[in-house]
Order: sequence, then C-alpha cells, then structure tokens
Amino acid sequence: MGPLFHDFLIGMLGWASGTLSLMAIEWDKDQKKKKGAKISIDSDLKNFAVRLIATYSKIQRFFGIYDRKTLQKLKSIYEKYAKNNESEIIERIDELLKKMDQDQVDEINVPRENFDALGVKTYSLPFVESNQNYLLLFNENYQRNILEILTNMNNLNEEVELVMEFYHKTFNTQGQQARIVHGNIESCYRNIQRISIYIIDHIERVV
Repeated sequence: MGPLFHDFLIGMLGWASGTLSLMAIEWDKDQKKKKGAKISIDSDLKNFAVRLIATYSKIQRFFGIYDRKTLQKLKSIYEKYAKNNESEIIERIDELLKKMDQDQVDEINVPRENFDALGVKTYSLPFVESNQNYLLLFNENYQRNILEILTNMNNLNEEVELVMEFYHKTFNTQGQQARIVHGNIESCYRNIQRISIYIIDHIERVV
C-alpha cells in the first residue's frame, strides 16, 4: 500500500468519523425535540379529551339517559387525563354504575338537565396546530392519528357552529318550525357526541 493510498484511506476514515459524529449529534437533537414535542402534544390532547368528555356528559344529561358503556368510557377518561383526578365526578359515575348492577340493567334514567347551546364552544389544539412540523419526528402511524384528530376536530367545530346557528333561530320561530329547529339542535348534539368519542379513541392511541 503506497503512501498516497494510505493518506487517502486515513482521510476517508476521518471524513466518515466526522460525518457519523455529526449524524449522532443531529439524531440526539431530534430525540430531544421529539421528547419535548411529545410532552406538549400529550398535554394538548389530554386537555382536549377532558373537554370533550365533559361536554358529552352534559349533553347526555340533557337527553336524560346513560348506558353502561358510556359511563365506563367517561370514567376511564377522567381517571386517565383529568387534573386532580376529578374524584367527585368519578364517585357520581361509580354510583350510577353500582345502581345499574343492583337493578341488573345496562341503561339508567337520570333527571334531565337543561343544556344551553351557548355552553358548546369550538375546540383547538394550540401546540399541535402551530407546530405540525414536529409531527415529522414521529412514525407514520402516529402522524396519521394526529391528523385524524385534527380533521375531526374541524368537523366537530362545524357542528358547534351549526348549533349556534340553530340556537339563534329559536328566537324567531314558533310552532312546528320551532320544533324542527330544536330537532336540528338535538341532531347536532348527537353528532358532537359521536365525533367526540371517535376523537377520544384516537387520542388514546397516541397518548
């Protein structure tokens, strides 16, 4: 092996070592970014899930009936994501589940409560929406679930806007027309509940 080839080989090894070092540094930076992004995304999603399930529950009390599956879902979300564990809410859910067990039923009627359409607000995911470039740090399945959440959040907000639209119409309608408007509001409530559960299922896949 001649001196020129030897020098070339040493140079190539040095270049490769430097390149690998830079790659390792970049990889380490990406991992730190990913970890920080995951914490912020999780915080966004947990708060979102609690808001969704709280609205779901208020709407359900408006309809005056709970089923076992729904109550178990409500309980699991509060236990997983709510701050301070929302112990009073969980206790009330446990009481309803216990009564279902005693009565050997899978549905239970509760006193109906008025639900003001003004109580339905549009939703947002501040960190996720303003930092979507961070999603590239995650695998395709994670990205797909987050994008599905964002898409359905937009669908949910459209239903919220429809509720407000119909709500304002209630001031100017009477008789049969008023009943139709109220029916439309209730239909929107059902859609909000359906989309909320769909979103929550996706949140549970990534948090």
